[in-house]
Amino acid sequence: MGKTTLLKHIGARKLPIPATIDLLYCEQEIAVDATSAIDTVVKSDKVRLALLEEQEKLRKRLEGGDTSSEVTDRIKEIADELRDIGADAAEPKARRILAGLGFSVGMQEKAVQDFSGGWRMRISLARALFLEPTLLMLDEPTNHLDLNAVIWLHHYLQGWKKTLLVVSHDQSFLENVCTDIIQLHNQKLYYCKGNYSLYKKMWERLIIKEMKKIAKNEANPLRHWQDKPTQKTHGMGDEDDKPPPQLVIQRIKEYQAKFLFPELAKRPPPVLGLYGVSFSYGKEVLFENVDFGVDMDSRIAIVGPNGVGKSTILKLLMGKIDPTAGELRKHRQLRIGWFDQHANEALNNEMTPIEYLVSKYTIYDRFTGTAKDTGIGWSDGSIDHR
Repeated sequence: MGKTTLLKHIGARKLPIPATIDLLYCEQEIAVDATSAIDTVVKSDKVRLALLEEQEKLRKRLEGGDTSSEVTDRIKEIADELRDIGADAAEPKARRILAGLGFSVGMQEKAVQDFSGGWRMRISLARALFLEPTLLMLDEPTNHLDLNAVIWLHHYLQGWKKTLLVVSHDQSFLENVCTDIIQLHNQKLYYCKGNYSLYKKMWERLIIKEMKKIAKNEANPLRHWQDKPTQKTHGMGDEDDKPPPQLVIQRIKEYQAKFLFPELAKRPPPVLGLYGVSFSYGKEVLFENVDFGVDMDSRIAIVGPNGVGKSTILKLLMGKIDPTAGELRKHRQLRIGWFDQHANEALNNEMTPIEYLVSKYTIYDRFTGTAKDTGIGWSDGSIDHR
């Protein structure tokens, strides 16, 4: 619809925005180098950084014997400016934000280039929160955050004192953080004062109102013309009066996605299991003597802080890594779909989405249970399925 485009245009000041309003559009990517996470956040405050650099230069001049009023007065001015912007509290503030987003003390000292894409996005978000612009624009800020970080961000933004413009599909976030909702639909903006629940009620009322207009228009499409007096054109020859173009009221369509899942034969449980499994990275033991089974009706969420082994146990179940002890067992006809938290890094960026899915398309013969990698279709001898 153009939500991200709108934010980018505002961020680039392509819309008439007063110069007195400092704004920041939180980019998805940051510069990747050997700078630590904490330094990347703290040094993003260019005003503070420039004042500190100027202060250091003036101090060297003072130590060199330059006691002119130009130097001494400016040193005092800089000290006042640094105090006013809370320069001494900058690093503790940056560390609190990084900690809230899931960075341990050790991770905060780690180079940005050593982090994965998801963690770099967290650093970008931390930097935006640290700068506290008058207008902060965030595009899907809860993406790539774990549960604890999402909860922290909810609380942090609830106390945000300046203007926040956010694009999000997280209903809980919209409910707890936002005071106003703007619906972008058919190149128009619809405004609602209140949180997400109030917006939904307003939008439902708007849909009902528009549907009544459509029903009335469809019942008598020329009603709006028939009610008007007949008009003639004069001065260039009379013409038969013609009705104006029919008023078109576009139906408001709710987003719907339909998925058809084929019926599958039941498999006896467990279809996938770990038996007496232990796993360690060097001397660090993550699991020891684990028994874990999954059947066809399982709906399981694995929760826990970063680094305890959530992704590792999934990789063990997938057979991507081997256990230190114990074994993995799975049904011979079991098929597993895998979505990695950094799956975007494995995509072929030169392919269109359709081309990529076609390249991964595999059909399983319903008679033999064997895979047929046939591109975009397969045949059972009588029907070509496409």
